[in-house]
Amino acid sequence: MRRLLAMLLTVVLVCSMSFPAFAAQDEKENNVTVKYVSTVEGAYVAPVQNGVASINADGVSVSVTGAPSNAKTLVVIPMTGDALSWIDSCVDGDAKAAYDIHFEDTEGNRISANGANVSVSVSGSGLTVSSVNTSGADKNLSSTTSGSNVSFTTDGNDYYVIYEKDEGDQPGPGSDTVTVPVRGDDNEIHADVTIDGDTVELHELDFAEIDHIIGDKDKDGLIEIDLTKLDEGVCKIILPVTSIEHITSEAEETHNEHEALQVDFPHGSVKLDDKTMQAIVEQAECNEVVLVLENVGETLLNERQQSAVKDWNVYGGYEAYLLCVKANKRISDFEGGVATLSVPFEIPNGLKAEKFSVWYVADDGTTEKLDTRYENKHLVWDVSHFSDFIIVYEGEETPDVPGGPQTGDNSKLWLWWLLLIVSFVGITVICIEQKKRRAVK
Repeated sequence: MRRLLAMLLTVVLVCSMSFPAFAAQDEKENNVTVKYVSTVEGAYVAPVQNGVASINADGVSVSVTGAPSNAKTLVVIPMTGDALSWIDSCVDGDAKAAYDIHFEDTEGNRISANGANVSVSVSGSGLTVSSVNTSGADKNLSSTTSGSNVSFTTDGNDYYVIYEKDEGDQPGPGSDTVTVPVRGDDNEIHADVTIDGDTVELHELDFAEIDHIIGDKDKDGLIEIDLTKLDEGVCKIILPVTSIEHITSEAEETHNEHEALQVDFPHGSVKLDDKTMQAIVEQAECNEVVLVLENVGETLLNERQQSAVKDWNVYGGYEAYLLCVKANKRISDFEGGVATLSVPFEIPNGLKAEKFSVWYVADDGTTEKLDTRYENKHLVWDVSHFSDFIIVYEGEETPDVPGGPQTGDNSKLWLWWLLLIVSFVGITVICIEQKKRRAVK
């Protein structure tokens, strides 16, 4: 009987020692080769490395930068036949090329191309780019042309078409005029702006309109220029200095304590307080200034700046500045004023919002941590001068990456440990009894 029990416990022990082990996630690069096999006819694929991928085959030439961090494969499907005819009917012009552009993760899941920079080789003149969703609604995108290459930034839609606009639909020379909301606490007007590529020029506001927007002295004195409905590529606004001066003086006359001018770009906002606006008026050597808030990542950092942040966990970067147009002079000294910047930011899975901060990086590599907060899915920070800013994660956690290596399965781990303990206890008891028997003999 004891021999039978010993054999049974030995079998249990061997089984318990065979529970599966899972490797911990290792950030080091593994020498693993993966072959991607596409099941979509006419699809071109390329691996994504450090956010960059390119395809150049069979007359299809597409390069991409700024791909999502979890993108492993770029997929480009040229639209031909009925698909091209359909997308041609969605835009006001003659389609020269159209593509389904997206990414896939390690498991083959589709990832929308949103915020990626794309360059496509297309023949034509006066080319325009639009995105089109599955319902056929198109949206004009800001684009630049260099030789035969057309560059644009994706907006998350499924399809992208490059076309020549119909002559009757062409706007004025390089520009188009629309209206945008300009509002105060209670009142709102619609002001004329001229759009030229990534730049919006605000037409000079009538003083009576400014007075109407500011309203009563008991209000907060904030004037907001809303550009959020414009193309995603808009990142610059030309402001008339006379309008800024009148906003400042009128707010002071009504004794508002928090007068400010805020510009809401499609990708973020900049708020200038009263001291900053006064500094602009005093330092401007012309009648117009350009306010810029541009998502540039790390592309504008010089060697010293790159060296200063090379060991940091950087999650993007922005450039902000004020430029006096005719004098070609930047206004950097706010003379005690404060500008507040706000940009949309999604916290990666596994990371903590409070561990993200924005840093100022000077041209000489000097860095300064700025007061940063996370509000309504936006990173917000205050500055006393404009320059290059980067988003840094200061925690030790690592983001959850879809398709990453398996780090463990605890679903039945307790059972294996129980079997292991029972086995050891059983064998120990048998050994003790056998030792006692020998002692008695």
